Parts: sequence; structure tokens; C-alpha cells
Amino acid sequence: MESLFIKVVCIGFFITCITVFYEEVVDFVKIQTYGNPYWLNVSQQVDCSCDNGKTRNCYPHPDDSKLCGKCFATCPQMGSDMPEEHDKNTSRDLVFALSASIQDVNRLLVLIASIHRNFPTTKLIIFDHANGTALETQLISIRNVEVVNFKNRGIGNTASTPFYLQEILKHHSTVLWLTHDVEILNTKLMQAGPFRKSSKNAVTYISHDSRRKVTSSGYRPYFPTSSLMPHFPMAVLLKNDARNLIRWVEKCALTPECWKCDTSSGVTEDCTWMVLQQVASDAKQFRFFGDSYGSINKQTWGPPECDFYCTMWLVGVTIVAVVSFAILTLVLLKKSTKKTK
Repeated sequence: MESLFIKVVCIGFFITCITVFYEEVVDFVKIQTYGNPYWLNVSQQVDCSCDNGKTRNCYPHPDDSKLCGKCFATCPQMGSDMPEEHDKNTSRDLVFALSASIQDVNRLLVLIASIHRNFPTTKLIIFDHANGTALETQLISIRNVEVVNFKNRGIGNTASTPFYLQEILKHHSTVLWLTHDVEILNTKLMQAGPFRKSSKNAVTYISHDSRRKVTSSGYRPYFPTSSLMPHFPMAVLLKNDARNLIRWVEKCALTPECWKCDTSSGVTEDCTWMVLQQVASDAKQFRFFGDSYGSINKQTWGPPECDFYCTMWLVGVTIVAVVSFAILTLVLLKKSTKKTK
């Protein structure tokens, strides 16, 4: 009876896995049976080039120069600045960085407080989504915090993240990129391998949850070597060598069909982090690091997000509750007094 129960549970688990990861399983079977359908012959993409035909505008096959992914929509305006040209002016100190907007200010204050508590001298650089002044005005008096209004090279429907990364790596050789809803709990992570100077990985993803479910990955035709289940980080450690890898992610960011991914909850979000993982993995510059020290975690608390009317409503409810309790107490006391008499 017990063996039958175990078999039923195993079968149910297997069916659940196939259901949840149906698209990935189907793609995997197709690739194993018929080969990867996304690889295209370079000779068939005549107009797929940049710099007047000097460079291809498609991601190359790692082992076959005759094959590449789907052609990107546009060519990023590559400047003359290469990573090695900034070595003399680049700061060697670790900095924290992220992108946010004025709507995230409460969470940002929690994060900033945790950084000040554990890394009092480390700088935090925040890229403002809106390129306005509201966020900078809110945080201008906080030490070691800099708000940057940076307009990327893209126009219109463009993912901004890779342009932020490229910009900050021009000035800092080591960057820990965070999300606005995390907090730093201790300093133990900084003694780990990825943070040592001897570490050669240009991109390190740090997270407790190593995988993220997506139902539609727009970048697969452009980066055919893409893994079936990409990592989604809470933090990313970037070193200056990552700039050449990020140039490919910039191309994806300028192609709306490439950087958009649909999650299982039906939300469309920026999947350039998944692209960066794949490009870094192909270049053998990627590492996933599970934060066993518990140094970085999602915020479990935050300042109350309640406006004036919300506050007055809460005060009113509290008063009504107290008055009702007082009246109920008096009624019960009165009844008990009558019974005693």
C-alpha cells in the first residue's frame, strides 16, 4: 500500500514538472532531436552588419563562425571608449549600485540604512528611471549616496539596465548591483571567493532562489545557446571585464522582441539579466553564488506607506474600536452588578 502511494506521488510530481516547464521540455526535445532551429546561416543574413559591414549584428555560434542568431534590430552607437582605456581613471573600490524611481523611496531608505550599518564608507549610486529631480531631492542630504540622471542611447521601447551597467563600469572596476527591495544584513559575503581580487569571473549572480520561471523568452532566437532555466539574481557582482559582454546585452536592449519575457503570472518584464547570464556563460565568465551567509535578503519590513487620509482612517477605526470596547465593558459590569445585588 505504501509503495503504491509513493508511486502515485512520484507520477503526480512528474506530471506537475512537465506541466510547469512544458515549453522548456518541448524546446529541449526539439533541439536534441532536430538541432537548434534558431541558428541561422550567416550568408543568408546579407544586411546583418554594423560599421559599414565591418562587424556582424548577430550573436555568433561559439564553435561555428558560419552560424549566428537572429539579426538585431539596430546597431548600438559604440563609442571609442574601450575598457582598457579607462584603467588609469577607474576607481578600484567596490561600490553598490541600482536603478529606482521616486515610488521606491521607502524601500530605498531601508536599503541605505542597512548599507550604512554594515558598510559605512561604501558608496551607493542610484540611476533614476524617470531622469527627474524628485528622487535626488529626497536623498540629496544622505551621505555616500549619489543619484544619477542618465539617458541611455536607446530611443523609445528600450531596456535601460545594460546602459546603466556600461556607464558605471566606466568609472568603477567592481560593482555590486542590487535591487531596491533588498537589504544588507552582514558583511560576511565580502570574504567570499567572488569578491577576492584573484577571482577571474566577470559576472557573478548572488541569490537564494537560483531559478526563475518564464513562459516566453524573447531572447532565445537572438542568443540560441540560451539555457532552459535562467538564473534571476538579487544581486550581481560585476567587474570591469564585463563591459565587452554587456555590449551584446545592449544590442538586445535595443530590440524589443529580444529583451521582453513573459512570466508564469502573465507579467512582461525585462529579461536582460538572463541574456547577460547566457553571454557570460558562453565566454566562461559566469558564476552563480548561493548566499549561504544570509548577507543579502528581501526586505521583511519597511516604513509605513500610508498617506494622510489613510492615517486618519486608521485613527478613526482605532477610536471606534476603543469606544466600542469601553461601552461593552461598562454594559457587562452593569449586568454583573445587578446580579450581585
